[in-house]
Amino acid sequence: MRLGNALPRSSPSLPQLIADKVARGILPSDKSLTLWAGHGSGRPCDACDEPVATTEFEYDLDLGGGLILRFHGACAGFWQSTTRND
Repeated sequence: MRLGNALPRSSPSLPQLIADKVARGILPSDKSLTLWAGHGSGRPCDACDEPVATTEFEYDLDLGGGLILRFHGACAGFWQSTTRND
């Protein structure tokens, strides 16, 4: 499933930022992970570091052990593309 929302910030390097975080191990590259969608929490997106507003969809990646990564729709889409999780 491809995800999309307006980009959280206007930066032509957002896909590069996400690819760099995956390469450095800051974001996971595990292809078996599942994203869940819900209302934004106002917390920072783990991909672009901008808050996911309560008026936006937030995509959560549950890594287990209480660790949850949060993404904007566009950031989740770039993460999926980078890791081939689509």
